[in-house]
Amino acid sequence: MSEKMGWFHTPIEKAMIEDLYRREPSFKRALSRDWTKTVWDELNFRFNGKIPRNFVLNIRGLVGTPTGIFKSAMGLCIAKAIDPTFNIQERVAFTSNELNIKVKQHAKRKQVFFKDEEVHDLKESQMIKLQNIVEGCREEQMCFIMCGVPKEYRTFSTFILERLDETHDDYLPRKKVRYLIRDPESDTFLGHFIMEIPPLVEKDGSQSAWGAFWAEYMLLKKAYQDRVRFESVTDFNYEHYAKELLEGGYEQFVSVTKKGMQRVEMGLLGMEVRRKYADFTQQEKQDIAKMASTIIRKEMKI
Repeated sequence: MSEKMGWFHTPIEKAMIEDLYRREPSFKRALSRDWTKTVWDELNFRFNGKIPRNFVLNIRGLVGTPTGIFKSAMGLCIAKAIDPTFNIQERVAFTSNELNIKVKQHAKRKQVFFKDEEVHDLKESQMIKLQNIVEGCREEQMCFIMCGVPKEYRTFSTFILERLDETHDDYLPRKKVRYLIRDPESDTFLGHFIMEIPPLVEKDGSQSAWGAFWAEYMLLKKAYQDRVRFESVTDFNYEHYAKELLEGGYEQFVSVTKKGMQRVEMGLLGMEVRRKYADFTQQEKQDIAKMASTIIRKEMKI
């Protein structure tokens, strides 16, 4: 094939693009506007500016299948380019609760965190948590790249990147992707953003630096998927929050626990949970209190 890497569309993708032409007045304008540099400049300005600003970049599907369209790869590439300290173990999360924990444990001034798409659909309570995390980190210029935040929450983002097309697989290991830039306020397309995904292997067949980085990400993702698949968990880390609740000590609960006053014990724990985790759902609060009670009894060998 020729060296010029053109954009490839399946028949279904062509039909979807034709539909965008008909129903989205800003679509044709966006195709002629390469805003790649504009987006990079804006993200760097917000991350490195003297006045505390942050950004939330939401990467979503639009044309074609919603999976396997390089959302995660592009998000990780952007994170590494903006923040040289970005790493997989401390900055990548797959649920709102996991992101909350990693922000608490590892957040410092001027950092980028990446939240990948969840296996389960985001619930209202999860969106509230995401918004609280972002708002709470604004002054420290904590920035977030997220995959798959629902469209109805578009005002939650600084920019929304929605998948348009990519180059043909015949060009691998080279791959370019093109995403439309949606303005969350006006809900119109501003232009398009192009990124070349780094190859996983070098020309001599050895693993590239990006390949090693991607392999580490895939190990973390597989561990998350295994938890969901085999343990049927919601990925809400009740034990973490219960231990956090008891960090200041649990002497206030000891007397009622020893006396077997379980209702009083649960009432006290419930009050503490509501005070500390006001934005959690009622069920999550109850389960944290139960886990805390279990920890106390285990420590006291009751």
